Amino acid sequence: MIIGGDSSGGNMALVLSQRLYERRRIKAKLQVLIYPWIQMFNLRLPSHLRYKPLFPTLNSAKIILWYLGFQQITTEMETFLLENKHTLLVKDQKLRDKVRSYLDVDTIPKKFKQTKSYYNNYANDLFENITDISREPLLRNTKFIKQVSKLVDTDLSPGLADIEILRRMPDTYMLVFEWDGLKDEQLIFAERLRLAGVPVNLVFNEEGFHGISTMLNPILGLKLPNLLLDNLVNYIQVNID
Repeated sequence: MIIGGDSSGGNMALVLSQRLYERRRIKAKLQVLIYPWIQMFNLRLPSHLRYKPLFPTLNSAKIILWYLGFQQITTEMETFLLENKHTLLVKDQKLRDKVRSYLDVDTIPKKFKQTKSYYNNYANDLFENITDISREPLLRNTKFIKQVSKLVDTDLSPGLADIEILRRMPDTYMLVFEWDGLKDEQLIFAERLRLAGVPVNLVFNEEGFHGISTMLNPILGLKLPNLLLDNLVNYIQVNID
């Protein structure tokens, strides 16, 4: 069995892999993650801040709110998430420390950061340097607060799973592209999987961008999507036996 998906589908694939093992002790042969959405908790990693403004149609906050079941989404709701104000709803210090370590940019191997200036002044300030939310009007919206408090859960943010869960994950093939706001969480997660002893085939491309793998039509004139697909098919054929 192979489990896979791209973008939000990659998020679902990870959740499925984790649930299958936790509940039924079933482990897939491979999991294929194509620029996966690893977590929905920290929306201010360096790659988020660098690339999200360049791809305004990929509105993380709005997509997250859709995930949570909201149909009437306001600008205030989106801003609340984009400014990481929801992170302050986590009160338990042990959980805060754990989540901070699971999303630590220092986990990313240096070779992926050394030529990127947008890492230079980044501080791992999750839960810190956020305006006090005690007077935030949205705090009175009990449904909103209840739902966004779930973003730290692994059913929405499978990249926040503990190492005991990661050790049980299948061999992983992951496509990561430089021009992607989700890049950092992908690189962090790939490294966490490696540290947990999971074989990871990480394919990183400097020219790729989020969504490119679907652009297979020759009329678009893009060679990279077909090359990536061919490489993935070859990998599966070699490793599925």
